[in-house]
Amino acid sequence: MMRYRPLAIPLLLALLASACSSAADQAAEDTVDPPSTTTTSAPPAPEFAGTTILVGVPPDLPGMQDIIALTPEFFTGPTGIEVNIIVMPEQELREDVSLTRTPQFDVLAFDNFFVPQVGPWDWLADLAPFAEADPNYDIDDLIPSVRSSVSVDGQLFGAPFYAESSIVMFNQDIIDAAGITVPEQPTWEQIADIAAQVHSDEVAGICLNGVPGYNDLAASLTT
Repeated sequence: MMRYRPLAIPLLLALLASACSSAADQAAEDTVDPPSTTTTSAPPAPEFAGTTILVGVPPDLPGMQDIIALTPEFFTGPTGIEVNIIVMPEQELREDVSLTRTPQFDVLAFDNFFVPQVGPWDWLADLAPFAEADPNYDIDDLIPSVRSSVSVDGQLFGAPFYAESSIVMFNQDIIDAAGITVPEQPTWEQIADIAAQVHSDEVAGICLNGVPGYNDLAASLTT
C-alpha cells in the first residue's frame, strides 16, 4: 500500500487545483472544439468504366466456363469493362464471322486455325505490344509453334491459354493379332486401310467424330 501513496497525492492535488480554478478557466476548459469533418471522396472509377465489349465463344472450349464465371471479379471489377458473352455452336460462330467478315465481335475464342484465315482481313488487333508491356505476362513462355500458329506476318493475333494437338490412337493387341505394322507417320489412306482390315461385327475398325462441321469432323482430317 505504501508504494502507491506518492502516486495518489499528486493525483489528489491535481483534482483540487482543477476544482479551485476560476470560472473563466473552467469555461475555457469546458470549451470543446467542434470535431473536424473529413470528406471522404468516392474511389476513382475504373479506367474503362462504361465500356462494353461483345465476346463470342463456342460452348465446348476447355476452360471457357471458368473464364466466364471469373470475368466479373477479375476483369470487369479492375477495368470497369462490361463483358457480354455470346455462346454459340462453333460451326455457327465460324460461319457468322467467315460469311459476313464483319467485326461485330470485339473478342473471339477460337482455335488457332482460325487466325491465319482472318488475319489478312485487317480487323484483328496485334496483341504483342500489350503482352510485352504487361510485366505479369511473359510472352516468351509461349511455345514457339503455338505462338507462330496464332500469328500472321509477325503480328500476334491470339492469346493462347492452352494448346492441343490431334492424335491417332490404336489398340496394339488388335493390330498385332491382325499381323499389321502401323507406319510411324501413316496417311489417312493407310489408316483407312488398316481400319478396314481389323473391322468386324465385334470390333469397329475406327471411331471418328461424325458431327458435320469444321472442328467437329473436318479439322481432324484436314490436319
